[in-house]
Amino acid sequence: RRVDSALKLIHAKACDGITVSDIASELGCSVRLLQMRFKATVGTPIKEFISDVRMERVLMMLKNGLTPIHDIAKVCGYGTDAALRTAFRKKHGMSMTKWRKLQLTAQ
Repeated sequence: RRVDSALKLIHAKACDGITVSDIASELGCSVRLLQMRFKATVGTPIKEFISDVRMERVLMMLKNGLTPIHDIAKVCGYGTDAALRTAFRKKHGMSMTKWRKLQLTAQ
């Protein structure tokens, strides 16, 4: 039950900067207990899952081709354009501009 509630919170607030501690407090459990149950149930560490949800939103916004990268960084909870660019390159191995162009040419 806690994991289901955690998933709902993550999907609702990932881009607002929610942390594992915030989720544990909201659910009334320890961070360690939440981390253990989440990983056992979902198969991914909760912090990584939060990052993945944020990145999914980045990808959706990039796909539309209309939103400037600066605005995507702000909406998706990255402190700066540079932080988003670094996270994106680490996850996808290319720049957001290149990824966006590849998506647009594939359509």
